[in-house]
This record gives sequence, structure tokens and C-alpha cells, in this order.
Amino acid sequence: FVIKDTRNIFILKAEIEFVSTEALSVSGQYILTSTKAKVDYELIKKNTNVVIKSGSITTFPALSSTSNSLFTREKGIEHIKERLAISSARSLYKRINIILRRLV
Repeated sequence: FVIKDTRNIFILKAEIEFVSTEALSVSGQYILTSTKAKVDYELIKKNTNVVIKSGSITTFPALSSTSNSLFTREKGIEHIKERLAISSARSLYKRINIILRRLV
């Protein structure tokens, strides 16, 4: 963020956590891995250390099929985590942008 007013400087603390569970496909023949991302965040005013806003964002689950190959399975989960991280970052950016516009 670019803020020209130096009296209002904020710190954003964020953590992302991934949770994977197994689910059955619609036909019930295949096991799928459902992965969600949860981002916990705090927006803090730097000069007063007051928490302006805190909360969490949970992404929609991403599904991947399981494979017999450990390498393929790990690569699939890694790719899903990258997509979820990007999606979560976009959501967090939009939310923080709205909060900052209300404050400044």
C-alpha cells in the first residue's frame, strides 16, 4: 500500500494455514483431497500499537484427486496451496484496502 500521510502508518500481521481432508467423489468411486486455506490477520496502527481490525478469511475448498505416486500427490497438493495462497492474498488485499479507505 502507498500511504502519503506519515502520521498513519499501519502494520499488517498475517498467518496462513492449510487444512486437508479426504472426501468421496460424487459417484463415490474415488477419494479426493479437499484443501482449504485460512488466513488470520491483524491491522495495527504503528505509533499507538492499537489493533484497528483483526479477523480471518477462509477460502473455498480446492479438490484434487489422489494418485498412487507420492511425487504426483505432493506436487498436486503444492500446486493447490499456491493457488489458495494467491486467492487468499487477493481477498486480504481487498479487505485491507476497504478498511484503510474508511480510516484515511
